[in-house]
Amino acid sequence: MIHARIRARTKEAERRWQVRRDVAIATSTRLIEDGAGHAALIRNLSENGLLVETAAPLGPRDTFEITLPNHHEVAAEVVWVKGDLKGCRFFAPIPRAVVSAAVLLSPAQGEAQDIYGELRQVRRELDHEEERHLPTALSVPGLALLLVIELLVVALVLAG
Repeated sequence: MIHARIRARTKEAERRWQVRRDVAIATSTRLIEDGAGHAALIRNLSENGLLVETAAPLGPRDTFEITLPNHHEVAAEVVWVKGDLKGCRFFAPIPRAVVSAAVLLSPAQGEAQDIYGELRQVRRELDHEEERHLPTALSVPGLALLLVIELLVVALVLAG
């Protein structure tokens, strides 16, 4: 028997689990593959991820460690890249207190706002790219045809 679940992405599903806080924190990254260190600027931060600006040669799915203020190095994975901007998620959430301390240490306000127009454009481009690769939805006649085929297969199996 064929079982299928058709899921559509909703706006609620797109929302982040944790709010990202604008920051401007100079720090460093260390590539896990070769241990090379690179200067970095954390642009925003949440318990689950961050936006980092760095010239480190990182692409989607690459992993690295980043030093957070008042905390140890944290492992993260790159989710998307736009130039030197890398959207990343942590492998394990960091404590809320670390995010709060980073916000208090950061003079981010004016400079961080300039980058959000570019980030909105990146998000639109990523959404458009995802939509190009998603399968098109089946019509009602298409679903009915699949149901008929499944019933025929079940009947053949039971008869044989």
